[in-house]
Amino acid sequence: MEISILDNKDEIRKIDKENYLFSLENFSNMIKDTINLFKEYSFPNDYYNFNKIIFAGMGGSAIGGELVRDILLDKLSIPIIIHKDYWLPNFINKEDLVFIISYSGDTEETLSSFINAYNKKSKIIIITSNGLLLKLAKNLKIPFIEIPKGFQPRAALPYLFSSILLSLNNLGIKYFSINDLLKASYLIDDLKKEISIDSPLSKNIAKKIALSIFNSFPVIYSSIHLKSVAYRFKTQLNEVSKIFCRVEYFPELCHNEIAAWMKKIEPENSSIILFRSKFEPSYITEKILNLIEEITHMGINNFHEIKAIGSNYIEEVLSSIYIGDFISFYLAIINKIDPSSIDIISRFKEKSNFRKEVNKIISKILTSSNTLI
Repeated sequence: MEISILDNKDEIRKIDKENYLFSLENFSNMIKDTINLFKEYSFPNDYYNFNKIIFAGMGGSAIGGELVRDILLDKLSIPIIIHKDYWLPNFINKEDLVFIISYSGDTEETLSSFINAYNKKSKIIIITSNGLLLKLAKNLKIPFIEIPKGFQPRAALPYLFSSILLSLNNLGIKYFSINDLLKASYLIDDLKKEISIDSPLSKNIAKKIALSIFNSFPVIYSSIHLKSVAYRFKTQLNEVSKIFCRVEYFPELCHNEIAAWMKKIEPENSSIILFRSKFEPSYITEKILNLIEEITHMGINNFHEIKAIGSNYIEEVLSSIYIGDFISFYLAIINKIDPSSIDIISRFKEKSNFRKEVNKIISKILTSSNTLI
């Protein structure tokens, strides 16, 4: 493998056949675009009171809700529920705020969650770019945020995340302001100069980590504060880089995962990526430092800390994700595989027979509103 491939723009673009790089380079612009979209946005009056918040979505469409959950978890006095499955839990009711999130608008699991929420008369907000969900929103007069088409769900994260955060801000959950989100986009602009393809390997942390973990089995750790960031990185390594990896979190990993390191492992077979936050509690920092000491003694030298950048939690989350997204992109380039290709996922979706059942139910809903699929 030639190291120079990461500094060869022509070779990178040759491998990146569908121009996944475009979404990385426009990450901050997507945030700014969403802010502009929300300048005159409002919801029905009854939406401003709710007992629970539910984020229903799958894959790349779900991660925005998970990030918002982690940001607000220690601030809200009401439950926040992430639902990545078919039918919603039975305890969801008409007093709950349910975000139905599917970038394509045609994800069968999310459509089935919509059916539940609609039948329960929950307060639904749809976030999508197209598909059945957009049609349902328009014809049933359900509040929706229509984001731009043409991206893969994982690449549309800035749109999805910002839409959720700004919706909640509009509904009175104002722990973070629009200005906080805007400043985070400026931070991404600065960070792009350091980790984009124009920045050489010698000065580029994302390129260096990608090169180091090439041909290893990455093990990703983080504290709960950056749990969704670490999980996002895991899924990006799966979808973008096309490699297996695993993810665990402090403090739980100290009660099980660390025992696995007792087995003799050749250092070149594994790598560790640890996401760190300046807001992590001292008792978590202590556990992290103890783990670092242990794995160092075991001779695991392929170890990397990614320290979140920013003055608040939104900035930390977005900067860490941005670094992780570029690492996964560069690793795909080293593997000489198109970052956008997800043929096997598409085949799995096409083989689903249950989608026909979901379509029948949705047809009935639309028929009752004098609209057909």
